[in-house]
Amino acid sequence: MINRTNLKFYLIPVGILLILFIVILIIPFGSKKTDNTTSPTPSTLVPTKKAITPLPSSGTIRVSPTLVPPQVFTGAAIDKPIPQTEADLGSQKTALRRKAPFALSFGTISFDYDNDRFALALSEPKDQSKTAFTTWLKQNYPAIPVEQFAIQ
Repeated sequence: MINRTNLKFYLIPVGILLILFIVILIIPFGSKKTDNTTSPTPSTLVPTKKAITPLPSSGTIRVSPTLVPPQVFTGAAIDKPIPQTEADLGSQKTALRRKAPFALSFGTISFDYDNDRFALALSEPKDQSKTAFTTWLKQNYPAIPVEQFAIQ
């Protein structure tokens, strides 16, 4: 049962917490300042450096950003074509990389992404397998050089 002595121990902390709660709610609302100056911010302009201009009536200094349009030119030569040898190498290497790993009569081809090279595990006898591999490579992927393959 709660008597008067125990009631003090409950009411005093509750009262202190209630006062703190009210103070915390009142202080932020009382110290708000409203800024009536608005500056246009177009979505296509990028602020770069700040320009300092004095206000004519009050003599105070106002800082406002200088807006500069974004650059459209990146420096890349758009009209410069990729040489046909590089385009063929890229497309054939991509096609072979998408098929890997796979096995053929002369061995197994996989792709090593760390070294950006193909790994070729030749089957026995290795001399005949290497000859069969070079023939297959020249017939199916002529733009890929043999140096792109790490023969094991």
